[in-house]
Amino acid sequence: MPLTAVPLFNPQGGYATYVLPAAFVLILQQTLLIGVGLLGTTPEGNLGAGRAGTPAAGPIARVVGKGLAYLALEAFILPLYLIALPYFYGLPRLGSVAAILALAVPFVLSVGFLGLVVAAIFSYLVAYCLVNALVAVEVMSHWSSGHDPRPRIFATSMGVLLSVFVLTGGFVRSISRRHLSRIAQMEDEQ
Repeated sequence: MPLTAVPLFNPQGGYATYVLPAAFVLILQQTLLIGVGLLGTTPEGNLGAGRAGTPAAGPIARVVGKGLAYLALEAFILPLYLIALPYFYGLPRLGSVAAILALAVPFVLSVGFLGLVVAAIFSYLVAYCLVNALVAVEVMSHWSSGHDPRPRIFATSMGVLLSVFVLTGGFVRSISRRHLSRIAQMEDEQ
């Protein structure tokens, strides 16, 4: 039986159709991740801590509120990058607009929440270094032996971050296997 090769994800076979869609997604991901990370490390990034006369928002409310705020901001930027610019450059669109937007919601939320984790780790590391400096010049006293909470919190954060990456890789692999099996079934039917 002769082999008939069909480029599934690059139907035109060009460099622009291969690189630009990935570059658009990478630009979206990096700007959101860097922006959320920078916002989270500033003192003003800790909103919801309670102003005079208002109750403080809980941690879940703060995280969900920030995630929805990032989703609202990306609701304007994402269609530009994933729908309008490919049309402008004449790139083929392999999915419907509804499918692109349906995948965009978990993409934006996951990148936004990853940015919050990165911001928490960096602000934690800065605080860790600052506390060590203050202890070294004897402005602060040492914790009693065995009761320093910083390493436990850092190890827990890194464990959660590592598990998120491992689970994401497993999820992508399972989806890829499913799509490859569908392609194999389509080839068998022909």
